[in-house]
Parts: sequence; C-alpha cells; structure tokens
Amino acid sequence: MHLAADHAGIGGNGAAIVTWETYTAVCSDGFCELSNYIPHASRQDAGTGDWVDSGTLLGPAADSHNALVALDSTGRVMLVALNGSGAYVSATQGASGGGWSPFNLVVDTQSISIVSDLASDNAGDVTMVYEAIGFSVAEAVAVSGSMSTNAWSPPVVLSVGDWSVSEVYFALAPSGEALAVWATNNATATIQAVTRATPSATWTSPVVVSQPGNSEIEPEAAAVNSSGMAIVIYSGYNAAAVHTEYASNFTP
Repeated sequence: MHLAADHAGIGGNGAAIVTWETYTAVCSDGFCELSNYIPHASRQDAGTGDWVDSGTLLGPAADSHNALVALDSTGRVMLVALNGSGAYVSATQGASGGGWSPFNLVVDTQSISIVSDLASDNAGDVTMVYEAIGFSVAEAVAVSGSMSTNAWSPPVVLSVGDWSVSEVYFALAPSGEALAVWATNNATATIQAVTRATPSATWTSPVVVSQPGNSEIEPEAAAVNSSGMAIVIYSGYNAAAVHTEYASNFTP
C-alpha cells in the first residue's frame, strides 16, 4: 500500500484537517500502474494532541482521490473529491468532528479539469474555482456551496470572452470577498481578474490587471481582504527579454 498527501485546511477555531489517500502501485519495466485510490481525512482539534482518521471516504476506485478541504470559523468542514466516475462530490463534517455526511454532487465537468482551490468564509459559504479544459476551450469556472446544506449552485464561467486560459488562481477573504485571476492565451497575453463582493453576489466582468508590452506573463499569487482590496502578483518579459515581477493592487 502507498500513501500520498492531498490537501490541508485550518478553521478559525484552530481545528485542522489533512487529507491523504492510499493507493496500489504495480510496477514493471520502469512503469507503474496506479489504482484503488481511497481518500481519508484526519482531524485534530485545538488543544488536543490526537489526530482522528475518517477511515475510507470513497472507493477504492481508479479516480477516487484528490480530496480538498475548507473549514469555517467554527470548525465545520467541507470536503470535495473526485469519485469513481470522475465527478466532483462533497461531504461535510460538523464543528465537533465525528461522522461525515453522505456525498453530494458538486459538478461533473465531463472534461479535464484543474482545481485552483477550495475555500470557505467564516459563515461556511464555500467556493471552488477550477479550469475546465475541453477540445478547443479552456475556461475559468466557479461553483458555490454551503456547509449547512451540502448543496451547490450551477457552475459559473468567470472568463467570459476568453476561450483559452491557464494558470487560474483563487483567493477568498473571511468575509466572503472573492478573487479569481488567470492568464489569457490570446495573441496579446494578459492577466485578467474577476471579483465577487459576497457569496450571493454576481461575479464582476473580467478586467485586465497586467501591464502591456510583456510576453510570457503568468500569475504567481493572488489575495483579497475583507474590504475588497485585491492584489495580484505576476511575472513577464519585456521587449529586451528582461524578466520582471509585478504587483497589481486594485479595488473593484
């Protein structure tokens, strides 16, 4: 049996969750076939020294892995993972730990997807941002859910007007202010950003936050605070092939 770490999260009350998975590897002639993924979540509450393992959450299956977690200010948990059919599903855990809820569908992308992150605000409103990659389209997409109901809204395309994006980053403030950024793969490369004021608000239209005249630009970090002030760190090369790190501050 083999082990791999997946993700970690900490709540406002100090509760911590680490997700990990076991799997089987059969190796021959320098190639290993991996199978039988089983995701776990281990919890440690503040002031305790013991980690409590969830046991098997999904699987064993070929795609039951890559579990992500987000915690609110009270220690409630949302866990999102791929199931055996390749769809993202979620389960919740209460503020005192214990058992996990039945899994519910988050989104079935029916395509290759790369999750940027899963995060919760203080109230347990959760957002997951991911890159959905199709045959000729790559878009930044968000889904929103609630720890109280373990229910999710339909996916929302954030990169409206951009058909080929990459390097999607996501940040969420404790108050619910959200920020997503990505690089466009158009003839003129740019870094674009969208924000959302509250979990129930509509995402803004994309705005360019990078300086013109640079090539090979890509975002490297993003953050937003509870006042809605955002920052994007990105890098690029100018016409003289000089590499520069940039910081773009803005308030929508």
